[in-house]
Amino acid sequence: MTKCHHLKFIIKNNFLIMRKSTLIFGVLRVPLDFLFTILAFIAAYELRRHGIFPFDFLGIHLGGGPLEPLISYLHLASIATAGLTIISALSGQYDLRLLFHPFRQFIRIITIVSAWMMLIIAYFFISRELFFSRAVLAYAWVLVILFIFLGRILLTCAEKTWNRFAKNRIKILFIGNNSIARQLATEMRKNLAYQVLGSLSVSGDDKDQARLNSLGTMDDLDLVCLRYHPDEIFQVATDLNKKQTGEIFSYCREHQIGFRFVPPILEIYSKNIDLETISGLPIVYLKPSSLDGWGRVAKRMFDIFGAIIGLIVFSPVMLITAMVVKLDSRGPVFFNRLDNGLPVKRVGKNKKLFSFWKFRSMKPKTDNLRYTELADRNMRHGTPLVKIKDDPRITRVGKFIRKTSIDELPNLFHVLTGQMSLVGPRPHLPEEVQKYKSYHNRVFAVKPGITGAAQISGRSDLDFDEEVRLDLSYIENWSLLLDIIIIIKTFLVIVSKRYEE
Repeated sequence: MTKCHHLKFIIKNNFLIMRKSTLIFGVLRVPLDFLFTILAFIAAYELRRHGIFPFDFLGIHLGGGPLEPLISYLHLASIATAGLTIISALSGQYDLRLLFHPFRQFIRIITIVSAWMMLIIAYFFISRELFFSRAVLAYAWVLVILFIFLGRILLTCAEKTWNRFAKNRIKILFIGNNSIARQLATEMRKNLAYQVLGSLSVSGDDKDQARLNSLGTMDDLDLVCLRYHPDEIFQVATDLNKKQTGEIFSYCREHQIGFRFVPPILEIYSKNIDLETISGLPIVYLKPSSLDGWGRVAKRMFDIFGAIIGLIVFSPVMLITAMVVKLDSRGPVFFNRLDNGLPVKRVGKNKKLFSFWKFRSMKPKTDNLRYTELADRNMRHGTPLVKIKDDPRITRVGKFIRKTSIDELPNLFHVLTGQMSLVGPRPHLPEEVQKYKSYHNRVFAVKPGITGAAQISGRSDLDFDEEVRLDLSYIENWSLLLDIIIIIKTFLVIVSKRYEE
């Protein structure tokens, strides 16, 4: 497999849209369940208020007693609904990988709602308090089940409609063309979230059965990926050796492609493992990072909250910095244009370029000197990075704002727009990325960060491979607690002046 097309291999925008839409529709289950449960309670209340009692035809009368005002009733209903949401979450109902199977979903909803209603009844029995009306409870029991199920159907229809018209399905490429591949492909084609591209054949494939669309052999993996841009690769071949599977796995990591396989083909390469079944077959999914599903949602919420707080807290610092940068030297306040006038770019997640801003710390139009007149001062020869010793381009104010990382405060706007994260690998220059080795590309599995594991470990003095190792360790072991620890350590490093920007 050739490695010469790494920079050309950029994940299509539809992959990002698909991932975002999957997250959005998955997260919407929570507020939608809450809303439809409240609506079910209101419907139960109205039925009781109009004197319609359930089970009258069975001779069971659950009415009686005056109704409390609707506002008091809704207060109690909101508390009960929050309890149902928590029970549903603990039961795995909000797993973002959960596919909608009507019968199974309906049974799950009946089970969870029934258990929740039993807890409500038990509470009122133990506390010896009376609910507004037993008829309302009976109605709510049935209506909550129906309303939540209806909400799930509407949400599923909306997601399928979006996937159909946006044409942003997850593209699947199979390694191997056997009965397992055909069984999985049949199941996936029933779901509009997936598009089966075809397969790459290997020795040992079935010869006497109908085959999937063959796109070539294992030797064509690079070319096929460049042409079709698969989002995930499924290895179903059963006779590949460790070297071959290792090459496939490494290729997926370098190009931010999800990798799944049917166990026990591979040894465990990563901590970021999901186990699932499709069409009754056990599937192991090695994710590019742990930042998937609710983890990704949590990090994004943390980024938005942190960026807003940061902008509020540091807005006076940013205003003062803008003024002193302008007064200290001629030129713009922000560094956002190259010497030739083109926008400054950085390489983000999945190698997607974005426009980059920070406070100007150098004299105008001297950026390119690092590659010409000042090239012999580069302290990081032999690596993709460039750091000029005793850099004459840096202004007096620039030296201070670099040392304190104040020059990077405008990056908080990049965090708000979703181009960067508070914590992650360093933002990469396009010309640096061209010099990266294949395994360095694994850092593009996540968004670049304002700070990161390498930045708090002596960024300027680190060997580049060590910097990458720290970033990959962060990607593998990500957690919100780790982000908080890195942010705290960043402030400690700045205060103690342990490194220079």
